[in-house]
Amino acid sequence: MWKGTCFIKATTVFTFFLLFASRFANIAHPLVLREIINNISCDPEETELEDGCPDVNSTYILIIIYAATKFGADFMNYIREVPFAYISANAEKYIAAMVYSHVQRQSLSFHLSRETGKIIRIVSKGSSSFAQVFRYMLFNIAPMIVEIIFIIGAIGYLFPQKYFWLNLGCIVIY
Repeated sequence: MWKGTCFIKATTVFTFFLLFASRFANIAHPLVLREIINNISCDPEETELEDGCPDVNSTYILIIIYAATKFGADFMNYIREVPFAYISANAEKYIAAMVYSHVQRQSLSFHLSRETGKIIRIVSKGSSSFAQVFRYMLFNIAPMIVEIIFIIGAIGYLFPQKYFWLNLGCIVIY
């Protein structure tokens, strides 16, 4: 990922920014929905707020914020594939070039005793497989871990500590 120009490095950083931003928005939109439901279900006679229930305009604003965060989470989740395609292709090209130059530096007896074309095809398949594994790790496993960390942090911040420890224990045990 880091082999290449400054553009590749900036694209990599931008891709990771999109990853974290999409996961943060994925955690934020249920919290906004919670506030919307609290505003809608507020009973003026039973409220503990000094001003009573929030007005209708604040509920509409929260609905717009909810829609924006939900759309933003989905948009960033899908759009991060665009810059990563360039990074993935560049990494695949770099690995294939390294292996190809290594094969070409071998002795003449190596080339005479083996089918070099067969080795090059294997290298090509291996570099594309590396790109698939890399994509799966960065776009499936890492986001899941990031989201779990964000969720546990949100639970620890928003709810009593016993819920934080309960959720953390369930994740560690599972």
